[in-house]
Amino acid sequence: MCSKKSQASMEYVIIIAMLMLAFGYISYFTLSDLQVSMELANAQDVVDSLAKAANTVYSLGPCSKTYVFVTIPNSVVDSYVKQNTIGLEMSIMGGNTDIYAHTLGNVTGYLPATPRSYYKIPVEMTCSGVLIIGGGFSITSREIRLNITQGESGSINLNLTNERGTIIGGMDSFVIGGASNWITISGLATSIDPGITDEFTASFNIPSETRTGTYAGTLMINGTDAFIEVPIYIVVDEAI
Repeated sequence: MCSKKSQASMEYVIIIAMLMLAFGYISYFTLSDLQVSMELANAQDVVDSLAKAANTVYSLGPCSKTYVFVTIPNSVVDSYVKQNTIGLEMSIMGGNTDIYAHTLGNVTGYLPATPRSYYKIPVEMTCSGVLIIGGGFSITSREIRLNITQGESGSINLNLTNERGTIIGGMDSFVIGGASNWITISGLATSIDPGITDEFTASFNIPSETRTGTYAGTLMINGTDAFIEVPIYIVVDEAI
């Protein structure tokens, strides 16, 4: 009799243990599925927010800019901004999944792929009509304004910083607009490491026969998936 009771108790313990194991197994996969769903939803929110901002500045037209604050999920392993698509590549349950959103216009630029909270990402329709996300560069002055007399020459120094976590290479610069023939850019690096600031020089030489008035132009600097524009305004006064 006692042996039967012991056997029943042991069987009861085994059943309870198996039920607890099954519950733990189900709970683990339920939590894993919930975590995956949250990661996917967060990633979709990131690309949707950026696409919405891109569509807004695209509709507003050139010289429009806004910022989007996003959190890059932990499962993100890569990102891309190309043609009319903004995307995040995620490593989910042993495989890769793309989360993306489409924009009204073609976009270029850079989207961070390193998981982190509170990225402040610029979204801009530049004055020359380029729709860009996460420009990658910052510069000491968002515009250049000069008051110069006819026949005067000189130069100013500017600092360009790589705001990304990766090197920006293939850099070059050019000036367009009414002031383009008077300005020369020198000393600009061909690549900048992450967080590094490069100093370069913008030299100007105004012909003596130039008519007085205000002249506008744009300094453009680009690199690998990076771009920045700096408006230039030159007021030419009569030489005394």
